[in-house]
Parts: sequence; C-alpha cells; structure tokens
Amino acid sequence: MEDIGATEEGVVLVGEVEAEDEERIHINSLREPHLEIEFRTKPFYSKSPHNPRPKEQPKGILTAKGLADTSSEALHEKLLWDALEGNVREIRQIVDHLIRERHEQPNLMHYGALIQANVSPRRGSAAMVAAILNEMKDEGIVPDSDVYGSVLQALSVHPDYILRNSVLDEMHQRWYNLRRQGWHDIICGLIRERQYELALDKLEHLQREGIKVKPWLYDQLTYALCEAEEFDEALKIMKFRVMREDPWISGNSWYCLLDAASRCYHYDSTRYAWKKRVETNFINPSDGICINVLNTAARHGDFVLATDVFRVLGNRLVRFEIHHYEALLEAYARGGDIRSALTVLCVMADAGIEPSDASTRAIYRSLCKQPDGHKRAFEILHLLRRDGRSTPIAAINCVLEAPASLGDITQALEYYKQLRDLRPDGPNIATFNVLLRGCGMSRRKDSAMFLVSEMQALGIRPVALTYDRLILVCVQEDNYEDAFKYLEEMEAQGWMPRIGTYKALAVKCAKSGDRRARELTAKLERKGIKTVEICRELDKFWGSERMENTEILEQQGNGESRESIMYDSV
Repeated sequence: MEDIGATEEGVVLVGEVEAEDEERIHINSLREPHLEIEFRTKPFYSKSPHNPRPKEQPKGILTAKGLADTSSEALHEKLLWDALEGNVREIRQIVDHLIRERHEQPNLMHYGALIQANVSPRRGSAAMVAAILNEMKDEGIVPDSDVYGSVLQALSVHPDYILRNSVLDEMHQRWYNLRRQGWHDIICGLIRERQYELALDKLEHLQREGIKVKPWLYDQLTYALCEAEEFDEALKIMKFRVMREDPWISGNSWYCLLDAASRCYHYDSTRYAWKKRVETNFINPSDGICINVLNTAARHGDFVLATDVFRVLGNRLVRFEIHHYEALLEAYARGGDIRSALTVLCVMADAGIEPSDASTRAIYRSLCKQPDGHKRAFEILHLLRRDGRSTPIAAINCVLEAPASLGDITQALEYYKQLRDLRPDGPNIATFNVLLRGCGMSRRKDSAMFLVSEMQALGIRPVALTYDRLILVCVQEDNYEDAFKYLEEMEAQGWMPRIGTYKALAVKCAKSGDRRARELTAKLERKGIKTVEICRELDKFWGSERMENTEILEQQGNGESRESIMYDSV
C-alpha cells in the first residue's frame, strides 16, 4: 500500500503505510473553499475475492458492438476502472447492458461502482448518492461495510450532514465499525462544511483511541483553520505534531500558518512558525511575509523577532525603506528598549531616510507611560550625538513632545534651549507646533509668545496648525483679542481653524457676552458646516435668544454628531 507524504522541504515522497481499505489517496489543499478534493480508492471490492482489483483498464468497449463482443469478466473490470475514474455515465451504460442483455441481477458490485464514481468532485453529488441508496433499499439490497465506506468517502467531497448521520446510524444498527479511512472521511466532510469544532472533536477522539491519523488530514485541517483565522487551534495541531516528532509535516502547512498568521498579526503562531522553520532555514519566506512578520513583531514589542526579520531581508540585499525602519523601532519602543528605538531613527538619517513625526509615535507613547522617560531619552540623544550619529529633528521633537503633553512645558523648553547641541541646523516648524500644544495644555501664553518671537528670529514661517494652536492658547486668557488677531492672519492666508477651535472661540465669546460668536457660527454655516452643537453651547450662556434658530438648524442637521473641544496629539 502507498501513501503520499511530504518532507519539511515540501518534497513529495511515496512510502509504506498501514491501511486496510485504501489504495491511493490524492488530496488537494482546502486552503480555498472552492478547491476540490479528489480520492482514489476501491473499498467496494477491496476484500471480496469475487471482485479483485482490475489489472489494467480495458479499452474501446463502450460501443454497442464492443459491449456485445466483450466478456462479462472484462465488463466487470471496466466497471471497476470507471468507478475509480468517476465515469458515472459509462458505469450506467455498462450496468444497463449487464442487466438488460446479460440478465444479471442488480448487486452490490453495480451499486458500489455507482457510489464510488460519485467521489469525483466534478461528476458526483450527494443527491446522486442518496438516490442510489434509496434505489438499493427499494431493490432489497443491503449495503455492506465497503459500500458504506464509499458513501462516506463521497460525502467527504460532497458534504451532506443529514445523509452522513443517517448512514452512520445505519452502520451502527448493523454493527459495522468505522475503519480508519471512514473516520478520515467524516472529518474531511466536517471540514468541508466548516464545522471545525466537530472536526477537532473527531480528531481528538482518534488520538485518544490510538488510531493513527494520516499526515494529509492534519495538513488539510491546518489549511482550513488558517483560512478561518482560527490560529490558536491551528497552532495546537502543529505543536502536537512537533511534540510527536511527526516526520510528515508538510512544508506547505508551515508556510500556510506563517503566511496567514502574520497577515492577521497573530503573534504566537507567527513567532512559533518563524522560529521552527525560518530560523532553521527550512522555509525561505517571501518579502511580503517578512513584512507581515515584522509588523506583527512591532505590534507586540518583540524586537528579537523584528531583528531576525531584518537579518533575513538583509541577506537578500533588500533596500530598506521607511516602513521597514518604522516597524523595527516600534518593536523596540513597545519592548521598552528606547535606546535602540532612537538608534534606529539615527540609522535612518544616516541612510538618507529622513524620519517624520509620524515615525516616532511608538517612541512618544512609550515615553508618556514613564514619568521620567523623556529625561533618559534626552540623555540617550546626547550619547548618540557623541558617538557621531546624525540626530534627526523628528527624534528631538518626540522627546520634547513627551513632557509638553504631560503638562511640563518648563522641562520641554529646557530641552528646546539645548536643541542646537544635538542638531546645529536648529528646530523646524514641527518643533514649535509641539511646544505650542504644550503651552495650550499648561495655559502658558507667556511661553507661547516666547516661541512666536523665536520663530520670527529664525525666519520659520507658521503653518495652519501653528495658528490653530496659538488661537487655543489665547482663547484661555481673559483678554482673548490675540485669538482674533491670529484668526484674521490665518484666514488671510486661506486657512481655516479646526471645528473644535472655532467652537472654543465661539463659546468663549458667548461666556463674555461677545456678539462675535454669531459671526463665527455664520462663517461655519457659509462653509457648509453644521453648527447645531455650537448653537446649543451658546444657548447655555445667551438664554433662549437663539433657540428658534437652533431648532431650525436641528431639523436641517437631523441630529449631527457632537464635536468636542479637545487637543489633538499631532
């Protein structure tokens, strides 16, 4: 008996296995639901001395003359071959000839061949199997264990849960035990039906009973679970096979697990497959999979795994881009290694890739979680500078932003004053935007005005966000006229504050009895922006004077979502 297995490199081999009722099985991957599974077996004649295996396929006997000139024994040979090939039409033609012309009584061999032919993924169907079984019942022919085996095999390709359970009940009533192949067919059918929990239960039953599970069934279930994104169960199967030192684990199974798990950022499965097969050079993953693994490592702070991905890509002479470095520094930042994360930013600058402020978000979040993390980070920047590293402005801005967002604008300004020690080129507009945000959160207009004078001295032109944050700083003061001054400058350049900034200024005017609040809401309305929520805020301070207009706007806005006064983290 032969079976098909696979080495860890994915090379298909043929070896000896223990099997009672199968000749050869060809399994196609279930990774995609529409892929076909094709079986080749002979259960309906495997044990019968009257139905020996056909030695070779008879040729050219399907014409009327050919059927008449061919012996019954040769027709039986042809019948069995057609069953293996799934030739339903030819089988019916031969059976019709044997019954009508040679007066054979319908028997298990005829019906067994018809059922076996329905294993074909293209020509068979569960409905046809059910019709044949009903016809056998009408003829008073009782299926034997081999015919039941063929039925289960056909239902593994064309699943029908009700018919399968009915057949199993009949087998139980007639004291037929399931063979190993029958269990495999049942599990295959459950996989086809996407009843993965039941399939896993049956698999565990086989393991408890000590029934040897074929490698292809493990592979098939792994593909299906990966497709369904049930990575925990797929990982359990792979770990079980590794623990049992299964030599037939398909390389395709490992590749499928690594590909699907990394694509969905499932850390445990990704890390296990990488360590078991990529680090040991059994698998050479594609660049796309490497990127997915790198992103998975970044999300979970596994800088060891991320560094190994860089090793694999580096061996291929891949040109590293900004998204490679960002994933690596995120892995370091989430893993708590701030020095390495900042070093990656310096390496990017040395490689001619200027990191942006967006590249530093992982470092920023890590620094904000540690009260004194920014102090250590600033010291690290000095050390890197002494080592001859280029210090990108994005790295400095990130360290400045941490104390500023924590309300310690004084410390942030101290770092700002030492900025030229780290970067002779000085700050950029992003530096001032970060510090102005801190001034607004700390209600420090004096510091904001100092920063404005610094910008003017350095010749750095403000952008829309700069004006927006200056307005938010000024609107918190009792004398908020500077807010309107900056608003006028902003609008003169064709820029518009964010909705929350408009709302903050309008509410401030309302609290102060300033009629310019109406002008602000009118500007928003002219730009097509709903002002229902802003008007509600104004009504709290102006009474019912604008209530009528508010009701009209509510009808027009039909319940627009609320805008909140908040500071963004950009």
